[in-house]
Amino acid sequence: VTTGTYNKAYYVKGVKKVTTGIYNKKYYKYGKVATGTYKGAYYVKGIKKVTTGTYAGSYYVKGVKIVSTGLYQDRLYQAGKLSKGYALYKSILYKDSYQNEGLTVFEGKLYDGPVLNKGFEVFEGKLYNGPVLATGFVKHDEKFYNNGELANGEFDGVEYKDGVVVKYEV
Repeated sequence: VTTGTYNKAYYVKGVKKVTTGIYNKKYYKYGKVATGTYKGAYYVKGIKKVTTGTYAGSYYVKGVKIVSTGLYQDRLYQAGKLSKGYALYKSILYKDSYQNEGLTVFEGKLYDGPVLNKGFEVFEGKLYNGPVLATGFVKHDEKFYNNGELANGEFDGVEYKDGVVVKYEV
């Protein structure tokens, strides 16, 4: 063979150049242009695509595919890129690729940090029982709530304003 692959090696003008490795900036494996990882870089059809970063919807570190959607070093990736905004992954809430902190309503449910809220909690003026708005008529922290909102108006013959019983002087 003058130029080409023979016996798992790549030859140019009859001279063996490479079996597996780089020749003329192309990656060869067993003498053929290849796709894969070699010495910390990822190659597609012999052409170097990425060492560390995103390529074709996956995240690579030193040429090794780490994740397309999932966690890498405690950060959430989606389609090979750091997640932006709020995202739920395996029942854990993330904000901008980090686990969520503080109280947040996401898709109608209250989260306390990265997990669903437990117990009663007032958030943005609404009463939650666990992750959902409280239902019915509930007293919490000396205030009355009706279906998660501060009670206003008359209920069972008693008048309420901003969750407090209105007392009239006679």
